[in-house]
Amino acid sequence: MAATNQRIHDLKAKGIDEFKRFIVIFVYLWAIFGLFVLNQAVILRQTSYLFQGFALINAAILAKVMLVAGRSPPNWLPIWFS
Repeated sequence: MAATNQRIHDLKAKGIDEFKRFIVIFVYLWAIFGLFVLNQAVILRQTSYLFQGFALINAAILAKVMLVAGRSPPNWLPIWFS
């Protein structure tokens, strides 16, 4: 019983740590993509906020891909291209 509680506690701690890392990466990417979109809007003189939503979605997807790729072993690339 104690081992199960410890396992649940460890799993919960890993989940919280992963979520914190995701939020940090997501906010950084959203700021970068948002600035790209803002730059485009200023240059083209657009007033639509639709592309800010695309920046938000792209940041979330790329942040998750970066987290998953960060957990893979470092030698996964040669396997695909051998």
